[in-house]
Amino acid sequence: MVVSATAAPGALKILLGSFLAVLALAHGVPPERASEPTQMYAVAFGYVTSAPGAAVALTTLFVVLSQLKINVTNAYAGSIAWSNFFSRLTHSHPGRVVWLVFNVAIALLLMELGVYKTLERTLGIYALVAAAWIGALVADLAVNKPLGLSPPGIEFKRAHLYDVNPVGTGAMALACL
Repeated sequence: MVVSATAAPGALKILLGSFLAVLALAHGVPPERASEPTQMYAVAFGYVTSAPGAAVALTTLFVVLSQLKINVTNAYAGSIAWSNFFSRLTHSHPGRVVWLVFNVAIALLLMELGVYKTLERTLGIYALVAAAWIGALVADLAVNKPLGLSPPGIEFKRAHLYDVNPVGTGAMALACL
């Protein structure tokens, strides 16, 4: 098996995260909370210092710095994207700080209005529909075609296709329930 050089850091992070989760479980952290970074880091920093308060302080500092780094990187990348988009659209460039404030304001507005919860529910429904669609395709290819219940070939010419396939649509609708 060949592993690319770019895949190794990601795999290492997954392995280290798994190690921290197992370590947290070994220290009595409930399984439903063992995947939380704060729980994992608190156990890990408990090995660094003998004072529980210092371990909690180190955990807090580490989590805050990590989140700050992530948010600053996202805000900066977003400001570059907005700057490029509007400079191509309007042929003017008011400055990166304007787009940084614009990007952060949009992110704050999305969080405060609860758009993420709505998106999560909507994407969950889309995932169910996609899984049902794939299930209908697999059933047709793995069951119907070998049994001779559907034509042996897969038709892809637009002139020979139905506008709506009632069997596929019905199977997908049934699977969504």
